[in-house]
Amino acid sequence: MQEFKQTGPDQPVFLTPSPPRLFARLTSLSRAGEWWEYKLVPGLAVLYATAFRTGAGAIEVAQMCVLYVVALAAGAAFVSAVNDLSDRDDDRRAGKPDRIGANTVPSLIIIAVSVGAGLVFLSNFAAVPFLFWTYAAGWLAFAAYSLPPLRLKAKAAAGVACDAVGAHVVPAVFALALVQRETMSPFDPWLWAIVGWALACGLRGIISHQLSDEPFDRAAGIETFVIRFGPHGSRLLVRYLFFPVELATVIAMLVLIGSPIPIFGLAASALFLVGKTARFGTIPVLTGPAPRQAIVLADFYIVFLPLALLFALAWKDGAFTLLIPAHMLLFPANISATIRDLARLPKEVLE
Repeated sequence: MQEFKQTGPDQPVFLTPSPPRLFARLTSLSRAGEWWEYKLVPGLAVLYATAFRTGAGAIEVAQMCVLYVVALAAGAAFVSAVNDLSDRDDDRRAGKPDRIGANTVPSLIIIAVSVGAGLVFLSNFAAVPFLFWTYAAGWLAFAAYSLPPLRLKAKAAAGVACDAVGAHVVPAVFALALVQRETMSPFDPWLWAIVGWALACGLRGIISHQLSDEPFDRAAGIETFVIRFGPHGSRLLVRYLFFPVELATVIAMLVLIGSPIPIFGLAASALFLVGKTARFGTIPVLTGPAPRQAIVLADFYIVFLPLALLFALAWKDGAFTLLIPAHMLLFPANISATIRDLARLPKEVLE
C-alpha cells in the first residue's frame, strides 16, 4: 500500500513502506506470537526426548532443530495467513476487527513464500516416506481446516480433530521422524505414546480456543464443536476423556524416555503451579477462558519439559550444554515469565 505526504499545495510525494515497517506487518499477519512458542516448543521437546532415547549426537540434533523450526514455521505462517483471509466474512458478521485491512498483498506474500518453502522441504524429504508424508499431512490438514469446499473449521467434530492433527500431532510426529527417519517401527510404543499425547493435548487446546471464541462463532453462524455440543458438554468431555488420556500418555512418555530428570521437571512444574495458585491467586484450569487462568500442564510443555530434556542430554554428553542457551534465546518469552514468577514467589511468602 502506498502512502503520501504533502510537501506543497499540489506536490504530493508518494512513499513506499519501509522494510522494517513491511517486516513488522508480515510478522503481525503471520501471527508468529501466537504459535512460535506454543506450537513449536512441545514438538521440540519430542525431538529432544527422541534424541535422548536414540543416542543422537549434539551436532546432528542441532541441525535437526534448525530444520524442524524452519519447516514448521513455514506451515504455521501459511495457516495463519490463509485462516485470516478465509475468515474475513465470518469475522465481519461477528464484529471482530479486520486484521488484514484493505491491502491483502502482505498476506498473499506470506502464503506464496510459505508454500514455496514447503515445496522445497517436501522435495528434500521425498526419499524418506515417513518424513515426507508426516510433513505433507500438516499442509493437508491446514488447507482442509480453513479452505472451502471442506473448511472443516465449521464442521464441529471434524474441525477439532483436524486442528489437533495439524497443530499438535503433525509437529510431534515430524520431530520424531526427523530423528528416527528410516528406523521408525509402526509398532513402537514411543510413537503411539506421542500420537496419543499430542492428539489429546491438541483436542483440549482447540476446545479451549473455541470456548474463548464461542460468542463470536455464534454471532457469525459457525457451527464449531463447542457451538454444537455446548460449552458445558465440551468441558465435561475434556475433563473426563481428553485430559485423562493426555495425562496417561504423558506419564507413558516419561517412563519410555528413561531419565529421571524430566520426571523432576514435571514435579517442579506442579509445585510451580501450586505456588502461583497460593501466592498470585491464579486459577488452574483445563480449558479457558477464566480470570487469572493457568492452563494445567502448559508450563510443563513449554518451559520445564524441554529444558529438563536438554539437561538430561547434557548430562549424557557435555556437547549438548550449548543447546540450552540456544533454546532459551530462541524461545525466551515463557522462560522469562517463569523466571520472573519464580523470583516473585519468595517475596510473596515474606510479605
